[in-house]
Amino acid sequence: MDLEEIKNKKAAGEKLTAGEEFFLKKNSGPEKEAPVPAIAPADKPEAAEAEKGPIVLKDKPDKKEKEREKTLRQAQGKKKEKKAKPEKIPRQARGKIKYPPFYKNVFSEYRAIWSALFGIMAIALIVGFVLPNDFKITLLTEIFGKFTHILEGVQTTFQLALAIFLNNLEVSALLLVLGITVVVPILVVVSNGLMIGIFFDFIVRLEAIEPGILLSSIIGVIPHGIIEIPVFVFTASFGVALLIKLIAPKKFIPNKSRSRVLLDIVLRYLLIVLPLFLLAAFIEAYISPLLSNKIDDTLSARFQNEQLAEYGPDKVLLAQKNCTEVHEENVVPDSMLSSSSQEQLRIIFDEKIFKQIEAYRNVPKYTESYICGEEGLQIRIMELNYTEFIDYIAMQKQVFRELGYDIEEIDEGLLKLSKEDVSYYYGYTQKSDFIFMIVSYFGEDEAMIRAALEK
Repeated sequence: MDLEEIKNKKAAGEKLTAGEEFFLKKNSGPEKEAPVPAIAPADKPEAAEAEKGPIVLKDKPDKKEKEREKTLRQAQGKKKEKKAKPEKIPRQARGKIKYPPFYKNVFSEYRAIWSALFGIMAIALIVGFVLPNDFKITLLTEIFGKFTHILEGVQTTFQLALAIFLNNLEVSALLLVLGITVVVPILVVVSNGLMIGIFFDFIVRLEAIEPGILLSSIIGVIPHGIIEIPVFVFTASFGVALLIKLIAPKKFIPNKSRSRVLLDIVLRYLLIVLPLFLLAAFIEAYISPLLSNKIDDTLSARFQNEQLAEYGPDKVLLAQKNCTEVHEENVVPDSMLSSSSQEQLRIIFDEKIFKQIEAYRNVPKYTESYICGEEGLQIRIMELNYTEFIDYIAMQKQVFRELGYDIEEIDEGLLKLSKEDVSYYYGYTQKSDFIFMIVSYFGEDEAMIRAALEK
């Protein structure tokens, strides 16, 4: 068979046999459009259309069909996304979530809270320092009464440390349980700030009378105070932190659940707060007094006039009376201090009397203290002229009356002061032209103070 002949036959429109069609497909490759024979031009439009050849129509996709297909594809994609969501964590596996240990981020988690509480305490401290004196007297009386209650029955240093720790434990437990109210932490912080401010003002006033007491008091407070005060504020922040976590769980400590925050608070209280309170209590009982006494000894050598010691009492005679010298200036019995503490505070905060006492601050003096059995004996030697000394004794009598004591003049230079169940002797004598000795004896034996006053 001739391929060209078969192609011409097909182009002329003749019918091909089955063999010719097979031969043509096998040897001609892809089927091509047969050339259109030339047709003479004609005037009719149909002839012009025929001249251009057959028109091949392409199906154009409908716009609505496209939008429909697009919507269908989007719907199918959303279904796939929903299926791709992870399954919920079963309850048995939720407890396996790893949280950081309780001892990490201890301060950073509550930084904003304890910073605010420290700010409140600082404001309260300033307010306490400038409060009216009557209010200071009331608060200091309550503070001293509280200390007396804490120290009740304490006889050894270990018992003192234990009593301090138990008091801190009581207050901190109250903060832990009621801290969520917010009111309790703020009240505790404010009361501590006021107490520090008032006590600091009290020590500053005592410094005007007895040089060196301010420094010795600060040294005696710093070792345990730098632990105790921050730990109290830190404990106060626990309850506030728990309240904020309950209100805004996703914003406050977002990487921990509420139950985990509560567990961390309990662990931090038991394993961090309580050991630090125990450490502070033992420092306050064992170390702080040693440092304070060391400063007292150093300052006493600086502010005391050792040359006046030769005008002191007859030490041999006092030794015969069973009197032992001690290195403590204050040997006043606790019973007297507790019964007249409010009156003594009133003297310190009475501006008129305070200025009179302050006037004798820089007078050369020397002080000795003795324990005679269970009673105290205090010797003070002062260098004054006679007129200044008479004014000093008159001022002292005024102070005694302000304290509420009845004054009985037993002999020239010997007074007996009585108030309720407390009484003691106050005597004075001139040792030389400008040297005077003042003796305070906190006991009932009149012969004891007469022996001390002997020239």
